[in-house]
Amino acid sequence: MAKTYKQILAGINTGSRRPVDTSSYTHIKQVRPEIRLTATVTISTHGPSYYAYPKWSTTGLASWWTLASTETIAGSGGVRDSHGSTNGTISGDPAAGTYEDLDAGLKRRFTVFDGTGDYIDLGDITALDSAAAWSIGMRFRPDAVTAQPLLGRYPSSNTNKQFLVEITSDGKIKLTYATNASGGVATVETGNAVSADVWYNLLITHNTSSSPRTNIYLNGTDETLTAVGTVPTTLRSVSGNVYIGRNEASGAVYTGDMYDVTYWSTAELSSAQATVWNTDARTDRIVAGYSRIPGDLVVNVPNNRTLETVRGRRRRGSRTYQHQITANI
Repeated sequence: MAKTYKQILAGINTGSRRPVDTSSYTHIKQVRPEIRLTATVTISTHGPSYYAYPKWSTTGLASWWTLASTETIAGSGGVRDSHGSTNGTISGDPAAGTYEDLDAGLKRRFTVFDGTGDYIDLGDITALDSAAAWSIGMRFRPDAVTAQPLLGRYPSSNTNKQFLVEITSDGKIKLTYATNASGGVATVETGNAVSADVWYNLLITHNTSSSPRTNIYLNGTDETLTAVGTVPTTLRSVSGNVYIGRNEASGAVYTGDMYDVTYWSTAELSSAQATVWNTDARTDRIVAGYSRIPGDLVVNVPNNRTLETVRGRRRRGSRTYQHQITANI
């Protein structure tokens, strides 16, 4: 029996009402007389699927903790790594927050750290050991201008100290490199300071073969840095966990909001890419982080003649998920 237009778009077999594994229909025409559909619809139960993607560089992207409520593993105390496999563990009771980004036309979702024991343990990220080229980024809004950590692998033992990114008491962004097991350090610090209750986009790159080896971009601006000591060629090889919002050595924690914590295993992010990171250009992205769909739905639309709604329905175990997108066709 021929499939109807509704069944084609829903990916449901006639009679069985079970989802197809993968069905592709190309150049479907006159399925209903009033609609001329020229599109390819692919529906698959294999997933999960992510639609829309950031325009900032994903070359060398190793981990991306969106810290959006959709990427927090509810009830398990975990935070999902949307790009890699380094999921984090929540300590304390951080909350989920949202705000309307009118410039980007997006609803931002972030994690709220209240300063009373809230932080995220990312575990021992061994890829950072002896790393010669790397980049880290985040978007944050501090509640106050006080000395507080943003990200670090900085335990109390000098043997296992590696790095610490923090806000200083006067609002500067400071990166501390541990240079040896005896407590030696080198630091770089921005010339500009952050203010309370303001969002900032931070990007830090390190490359052994560059001069200077370290660049810090604050809201897309390559900061003039004040360096104390000699910045090492590589990070130390240590044993210890990386924390978002915690200085393990001092016990200090972050107070404010944060999302899009990222780690690239490359320092190839240029000043132009830093600008894109700052503007956070998206391709139809709805929230900070991936928009997650249980199952896959891909619609290729070759023209812009009619608005039509495409629905996908498929089962996973005993649960049924239904999703809807609207495309120009």
